Amino acid sequence: MALPIDIFEYFDYRLFLRDYYDARKADERNFSYRWFAQRAGFNSSGLYSSIVRGKVNLTDNTIPKFAAAMKLEPNEEAYFRLMVDFTHATTPEGRQEIFDRMFPLMPERIRRAHLGQREYYSDWRYAAVHHALSVLEVRDDYAELARFFDPPMSIAEARRAVELLESIGLAKRAPTGIWESTTKTLMGGAEIGVDLVRNYQASLIDEGKRALREIPKEKRQISTTTFSVSPEGKQRILKKLADVQREIFEIVKSDSGENAVCQLNIQFFPLTREKER
Repeated sequence: MALPIDIFEYFDYRLFLRDYYDARKADERNFSYRWFAQRAGFNSSGLYSSIVRGKVNLTDNTIPKFAAAMKLEPNEEAYFRLMVDFTHATTPEGRQEIFDRMFPLMPERIRRAHLGQREYYSDWRYAAVHHALSVLEVRDDYAELARFFDPPMSIAEARRAVELLESIGLAKRAPTGIWESTTKTLMGGAEIGVDLVRNYQASLIDEGKRALREIPKEKRQISTTTFSVSPEGKQRILKKLADVQREIFEIVKSDSGENAVCQLNIQFFPLTREKER
């Protein structure tokens, strides 16, 4: 029996097991944790739920039982095993090494999508074009889109950006012929490579330097503050920054009438080593 969801679209096995259960439950009224436990050959009907919630890990002993109960094909089981290792990995380098082994097992269409997402992070303007589609009415004439940026990009670059966005599901053409942005979750640094994401972030920090030089003060907010802080104070600051970022995202989600694309960089980092207590 084919899986109700595509295992190759997942990197976290807990999320995969959660969605697998929900999909099976929606299609089969008798499907339950107890039913799965019986098919997998373990006694505890709560094991599945505990694994999904992160209270228990899958192990070398339980992986084959889960694979058998889900009736995974050999390549799906191999991917599932690597996905468990990927989820448990504790370093970016370790996760990258495991992802490199997962990649050849993926279907061609998913590999193409991942390569497209890697290209997306190679140039910050792809993200900017994605959001510019919510501001402009872009058709096959990309001249207005190219001129919208400061400094302007070429028409060929604007066209290539829209084509890339379409290929990875971030843009689609409406019946009116206008390109529209769509919402989709992209891979992060753990999947596409930490160095690539770092370079992406560094390029946006460089744009902040350009903004400091070239954009009038009334159109930007850039400030710097240097201070000493305790470990407890540092955690409070990090939490406050996360709260502020969430509040800004809520503003963006409820916003309408957009007329520009903006960039928000939040930077907070140590300038010294930590003094031993």
